[in-house]
Amino acid sequence: MSEVEMTSEEKRGKIVAEFRVLNQRVQQLRSQLLDLSGEVTEHERVLKVLEEADDDRVTYRLIGEVSISVS
Repeated sequence: MSEVEMTSEEKRGKIVAEFRVLNQRVQQLRSQLLDLSGEVTEHERVLKVLEEADDDRVTYRLIGEVSISVS
């Protein structure tokens, strides 16, 4: 059925369905934004702690199940 042949009720239903799809996408993007904002905050905290650490301090990095010394 073409756009011309659709009744106003069918057009309204189509618009509402499209709106719901777009609204769901907005909610997904908001959720992703909140997740990324949390990660940014966490990374900023880690950077702050690392900047305050002594330069001669030995650090370790966990790779898989092995702890590796990093200078």
